[in-house]
Amino acid sequence: MSRIYPKGGRVDSSNYMPQIFWNAGCQMVSLNYQTPDLAMQLNLGKFEYNGSCGYLLKPDFMRRPDRTFDPFSETPVDGVIAATCSVQVISGQFLSDKKIGTYVEVDMYGLPTDTIRKEFRTRMVMNNGLNPVYNEECFVFRKVCMSDASRIAFEVL
Repeated sequence: MSRIYPKGGRVDSSNYMPQIFWNAGCQMVSLNYQTPDLAMQLNLGKFEYNGSCGYLLKPDFMRRPDRTFDPFSETPVDGVIAATCSVQVISGQFLSDKKIGTYVEVDMYGLPTDTIRKEFRTRMVMNNGLNPVYNEECFVFRKVCMSDASRIAFEVL
């Protein structure tokens, strides 16, 4: 079992990206709960997926002795069939009571070959923070090599 934690001499409460360490098979990745950033959101999402259980098994490909796995490789994982993930952003509800413009970015975090950031973004809906309707075409993550180790983040800006 391996544990990752922030450097002891740090004085700020920032977080590092836990996905990198999960990809390497680390079981305990410590984060600063007082900082509600993207790293913390990915962490909460990972464990909510399993009924808020504090322990998750590594994906099968990481536990098999007959397979080798390089978490930093840009090539697909040997013997694993890639998946496709489609996401459609339809609308938002109660984002703000002000007349502001909003849009949504959809990012995927996972293995280096699966991580896609700043590529999918809805159009901006002006003057409607209460219930903006985006009704976008599907964003398609065409080749997700390791869906078990991937997380999708929705950011409303």
